[in-house]
Amino acid sequence: MASSAGKQRTQEERRSRAERSMLAAAVRLFSRRGVEQTSMADIGEEAGYSRGLANHHFGSRAELVERLARRSQAEFVTSLGDTGGEELRELAERFGIGVETGEQSGITQDLVDRLDSRPPSALLKDLGDFGGVELRALVALADAYLATIGGGSDAVRAFFVMWGASFPGETALRLVFAANDARFRRSVEELVRLGQLNGNIDAGADPAGTATVVVGLLRGISAQYTVDPGGVDLDAARRTTARFLRDTLGVA
Repeated sequence: MASSAGKQRTQEERRSRAERSMLAAAVRLFSRRGVEQTSMADIGEEAGYSRGLANHHFGSRAELVERLARRSQAEFVTSLGDTGGEELRELAERFGIGVETGEQSGITQDLVDRLDSRPPSALLKDLGDFGGVELRALVALADAYLATIGGGSDAVRAFFVMWGASFPGETALRLVFAANDARFRRSVEELVRLGQLNGNIDAGADPAGTATVVVGLLRGISAQYTVDPGGVDLDAARRTTARFLRDTLGVA
């Protein structure tokens, strides 16, 4: 019996290792070729397995791509934490940027306060003393988001390749990324409302409209940089984004 259980664990470990290898291979191929130009056979071969193994494990390219999209979202949050610290990673999770299931647990005043207690980044120092903790948290998150894009990893590039592939109306990816973007917008809106409640964000700002603009700004800059990293001055975009948020949402 013990031998049978051990054999089952070994089989499960091999299966898990093969799936991780094929998902990593898909990231590399998607970042180079795109989603539509990559076949399941290509993924199996890139991972060092037979050309048919990807179909055996995932059933279809749609299922593999959906799994990879959710994993890429989670990895993006981890990268944000590497850039901005544990509090920023937690804030990003609550923003729903990489949440796989369920709803985000909400933006809390305690979390925003903890994030604000961290030593400010060089960019925040250059902006001087502005706004309240909620606005500074939003600026810090936006800057870390763009800084993560500048890291240029295959995983980040694959994330935006798949995001672009979600635009056609009948693709399965559309629902995955639409839900992710909706959570992102709701949480920006929640943070704006919290700042307005505390008198730290302009009461005249429309929370829902602000959320759409912020998410569109970050996604749009990131997409431009992904397409043409040599032609987009990301550092200038980061500075301009921070000043735009400060000047638009700050209390006069």
